[in-house]
Amino acid sequence: MKISIQAKVLRLLFSFAFVMLLFLGVGSVYFIRQGADFATHYADEISNAAIDNSSEIIVSMRRRELLLAVEKNAGEVADFADEVRRDTRLLQTEMERIWKDPGGYRRTPIPAATEEQVWDGKTPLEELDQTVYAFITYAPGVPRAALQDEIAVTSNIRDFFVSFAEQAQQRKAHQTPVLGTKSGFLVKGDIAASPLDLEFRDSIWYRTAIEKGELTFTPLYLAQGAQNPVVPAVACTAPYRRNGEVLGVIGFGLRLDELGNLMKHSLDIISEANPGGLNFLLDEQGRVIFCQRNQREVGSTGEDTNDKFLDELFANIEPLGSLPRFEAPDVAAAVEDMKKGGTQILDFEWQGQRYTLAYAPVEGMEWSVGAVIPMPNVNADAEKNRRQIQTLTDSSMKELSVDMKQGSLYIMILTLLLVFLGLYSGKKLSRRMVNPLLKLRDGLKDIAKGDLDRKIVLHTGDEIEEVADAVNAMTVDIKNYIENISKITAEKERISMELHVAKDIQIGALPHDFKFPYKEFELFAAMDTAREVGGDFYDFYMLDEKHLAITIADVSGKGVPAALFMMRSRTILKNIAMMSASHDDYAAVVSLANQQLCEDNDESMFVTVFFGALDLTTGEFAYVNGGHNPPLICRNGKFDYLRMEKKSVMLGVLDSGTYHEYRLTLAPGDMIFLYTDGVTEAMNEAGELYSEERLQRTLNEQCGKNVKDILTAVRENVGIYAGNAEQSDDITMLGLKFNGKFGET
Repeated sequence: MKISIQAKVLRLLFSFAFVMLLFLGVGSVYFIRQGADFATHYADEISNAAIDNSSEIIVSMRRRELLLAVEKNAGEVADFADEVRRDTRLLQTEMERIWKDPGGYRRTPIPAATEEQVWDGKTPLEELDQTVYAFITYAPGVPRAALQDEIAVTSNIRDFFVSFAEQAQQRKAHQTPVLGTKSGFLVKGDIAASPLDLEFRDSIWYRTAIEKGELTFTPLYLAQGAQNPVVPAVACTAPYRRNGEVLGVIGFGLRLDELGNLMKHSLDIISEANPGGLNFLLDEQGRVIFCQRNQREVGSTGEDTNDKFLDELFANIEPLGSLPRFEAPDVAAAVEDMKKGGTQILDFEWQGQRYTLAYAPVEGMEWSVGAVIPMPNVNADAEKNRRQIQTLTDSSMKELSVDMKQGSLYIMILTLLLVFLGLYSGKKLSRRMVNPLLKLRDGLKDIAKGDLDRKIVLHTGDEIEEVADAVNAMTVDIKNYIENISKITAEKERISMELHVAKDIQIGALPHDFKFPYKEFELFAAMDTAREVGGDFYDFYMLDEKHLAITIADVSGKGVPAALFMMRSRTILKNIAMMSASHDDYAAVVSLANQQLCEDNDESMFVTVFFGALDLTTGEFAYVNGGHNPPLICRNGKFDYLRMEKKSVMLGVLDSGTYHEYRLTLAPGDMIFLYTDGVTEAMNEAGELYSEERLQRTLNEQCGKNVKDILTAVRENVGIYAGNAEQSDDITMLGLKFNGKFGET
């Protein structure tokens, strides 16, 4: 059985420790006895002090626990309000996003609510169909037919309303998503619809958001409930806008039952140590939102121990009413402090009974949480503590005295025994441990000098032997690794050289001469591949002396396969364009190129293509877009995207694909900007895309420059945006500016 080197080291260390114990043993016994005497005296003093202060400690602890419970409860209410704010902000943002681009959303209007779907205000909610719907109702006198388009766009918020309403339903809360428009229709997510012909624009939730112009909580109001005639309610709403104009109000109406559950949970915690308490929630006007009472148990003698003052206080509080007035100046001042957001704990007396009041503000809501408990009678608790402390002190000191005596004897015996064993084993173990380590050290020195054939032979039967075997195996691995790495390095250098040559061939195949004998146009193009070879390409050539053809394309995939398919696509498209005798149907040119690319395309590769031809005599620009990014056109000093009415499929996907030709006339100074998705989808270090909007903004900043400077500025801006992020796709651009027809340049 092998003995670990760790065990050997531990033995050596213990031998040293035992020698030290020889000197410490006698001293330890002496100090233990002195410590026992001191502990006895000190324990007596501590117990007496604890007994004297127990009453004050109990009261202080109860007061502190009460304030902490109130502050925690206030924090829970504040968290509830923050969550409602976040949900309202989410709905506001989503609604404004829908109206920013209404054409990009489906138009499936929510049907108007019927009379059968309106809650009668009497039937218990749990007896209704619990399925959540989005309902639309109208204000009186609203021209419904004229609102159908706005309703169709607004209906895209339906899934959000249903989701929020179902979540509230699952936690048994009454949080109703609601949207009201200036034009006069109301959308609500619930199990029942609002009354038909309700003039919601006069309601407090709508008026408050319109008047303040921002996300806000309304003042508290009383809402109709199914079980109670009225319940406290509040709304959190915000206006939503389109181009700065307010279209309506969106948010949540909240019956505050859920806050009642939070208040009840806090009161249960308070009542564990302080039975018979009361807690409440006030708004900024000092009105009671919630008030709950915890009844104490009947006393041991059978008398009723419930507090009459708190019973009367609880019975006289109405929803959204003020706290009942009574002659207690401290409490009246505390109520005013609560309205101002103060935090305090104070004691007061009423009709001979002492009470403790604690309160804390609800951050962000101008509300305040408070609790009142009868001040505890600590005399009985203090006497109980006195007896327990005295009993524990006496028992502990007796046990300590016995343990001290036994401990002194054990230490003496153990010290003598360990000293003997340490002296004997230390000498033996030191010799056996050092020799193998020296051999191992010598072998490692030889290996470090380059002698990889050196073998270290040890037979110690422990970790040192395992280390020696590992070193021997390592030298073999190092030799093999050196041989393999030499081969791999040579192979990588060969592949890198071949890819470099392939890149030069690919780039050399593209046209780079931008000096033309024509003054009618100015053209420049650039390509930056993400790998040694890429799948993007651009092309330009004269179809005849009056027609200039331009192309930009993006092949699926990257690397060598994409580069090969790129060369094939460029060759096919150019050959067909050059052979075409007509300049009236470039869609046929692209269609024929698509058919040839579909042939023998076993790898299912495809290419997006934008092909255009400029008539130098008329300025007419004909173009076909085969699934490529929309180009931008600069007119009157501003770039805009050139969107196509019909989208065509990429080349190489379907041999029956159809393509559409579009034509426009360029005025002198107009410019066409083509690019691949490597520009708009370039990512920064945070993974955010460069985007079409940023490209358009950058181009508009450079609109007055020549074509080459514009492309250079765009590439620099993309590089600055990407920062240190790795380029993930080829970046290719082509710009064509029309200077004018013959005789106008």
